[in-house]
Amino acid sequence: RSYHAHHMPQALHRFSVLATFVVEVVLPFLAWGPRPFRLLAWTGFNGLNAMINLSGNYGFIGFLNTMENLSLTDDTLWAHLLAPPAPPYGTPLVMRGLLAVVLSVYIGVSLLPLARAAKGSVSLRTLWLPPTVVEGLPW
Repeated sequence: RSYHAHHMPQALHRFSVLATFVVEVVLPFLAWGPRPFRLLAWTGFNGLNAMINLSGNYGFIGFLNTMENLSLTDDTLWAHLLAPPAPPYGTPLVMRGLLAVVLSVYIGVSLLPLARAAKGSVSLRTLWLPPTVVEGLPW
């Protein structure tokens, strides 16, 4: 496929360069705009990625970029494909407490290699750890 894309007429190559510059230089600014501008940018980006994929160039980068471009859309564009939203429910207090404990331990343990790498130049008492954890450590 890339062989055939390479041997297309010169005028088509010139047009594709111009279109690529418009898509890559102008359309990114539309990504910060309201919904219609974002959808225009999304359409342009995916059109360019489709041409990249059809020409056989760059392997699967066009597919990866298409997935990244989904952030420019919103749920209303895909509403007919999505299941209806589930009714909201509150998170039980026990689950929130358990999550807080797990995250505190995880963050505290994650800071230990950082303290070891500092080789004593950072005191564990200056890190955000509960006093009972700091007192139980050997250094």
